[in-house]
Amino acid sequence: MVDLLCIGGATEDAIALEELWEELRRRRTFALLCGYQLDVFDAKTQKAPLPEICNVHSHVLPAHDVDRFNRAVTRALTDVLGAPTARDIFYIVNRPLRARRVPVAQDALRWLAASFPASADEVLAAARRYYEPVEAA
Repeated sequence: MVDLLCIGGATEDAIALEELWEELRRRRTFALLCGYQLDVFDAKTQKAPLPEICNVHSHVLPAHDVDRFNRAVTRALTDVLGAPTARDIFYIVNRPLRARRVPVAQDALRWLAASFPASADEVLAAARRYYEPVEAA
């Protein structure tokens, strides 16, 4: 339901529904898996609705190859911004005191899109290229 609301442009309603589920989860024990069709390599998605969606969930599990995703994001950050800046971004988003609810590479992309939108488009495009599977010849 939340994905249908998001696809229909009712992001605020989707977040409100997620918050209701979270409120119920605090009172009762149950597991609920949500699924969203989001393009994590799109700057608009990284700015909204992804931050709101991640904030209302106890955990975020990507529906893709996490190791390949992490490698693609790390390589894109390094290639576009340089190794020192990539290390700085990972340092900022991977603080030891933070509860790890979202994969660190995803947090890096969200932080970059919010903090340096001019660089985000180039990094996201590179990460998409690095993540896409290589076609067999």
